[in-house]
Amino acid sequence: MAYQLADGTALGDPSSELRLNPEWTGLPPADLDRPLALESRAGCDTHPVDVTTKAGQLHLSSYVWADMVPRMERLRAAIRLAETDPVQVERADGSEWLERRLAELPEGVLTVVWHSVMWQYASPAQRERGRAALAGAAARATESAPLALLVYEPRRANGNFELLLKLWPAGLSLRLGHGWGHGLPFTWEEQPWG
Repeated sequence: MAYQLADGTALGDPSSELRLNPEWTGLPPADLDRPLALESRAGCDTHPVDVTTKAGQLHLSSYVWADMVPRMERLRAAIRLAETDPVQVERADGSEWLERRLAELPEGVLTVVWHSVMWQYASPAQRERGRAALAGAAARATESAPLALLVYEPRRANGNFELLLKLWPAGLSLRLGHGWGHGLPFTWEEQPWG
C-alpha cells in the first residue's frame, strides 16, 4: 500500500496498486522515509467478513454507493491486496480478545492496540473490560516490550474524529490530529492528550 501526498511524495510501497490520497494538512512529526518492520498482525470482530471469499467481497462492496467510483476502485485494490497478504480476523468480542492478546507483551517489539470508529458501539461493560485489559498490559510494559494505544474515534464535543496515541512505559499521551468519519481530509496537529 502507498500513500500519495499532494506534493507528489509516495510513502509506503511505490509499486502498490492500492494508493491512498490522504488529503493531509501538514505532516506528522516523524521520519516518514524510515521503513517499519511489521512483526505480525491480528484482529477481531463480532461479525468478521472474509474478504478472500466472493461472499465477503460482495458484502463489503454493498457498503459503497454506486456513484462512488474511486472509492469502489480503492476497495477492489484493497481486496486484491488482502487476498495476497491475508490477516486472520477472529470472531470475538474486543474486550475478551484484548485480555488474551495482551496477556504477554513480546520482547523487542512495540505492541500496538488500534481501533477505529467502534468504541461508541461497545457496551459500557465491554468498554470497562477493555480498559482493564489495556491498563493491566500498560502496567507490565517495559522499554524492551512497550505498548501503544492508537485510536481514531469521534469526539462528541466538536463532531471531529481524533487520532489519539498513548505509549507505555514512556507515559506519552498525544492528540495527533483530527479529520472526518472516513479519515479525509485529515489535519496533523500534535497536542497533549489528557
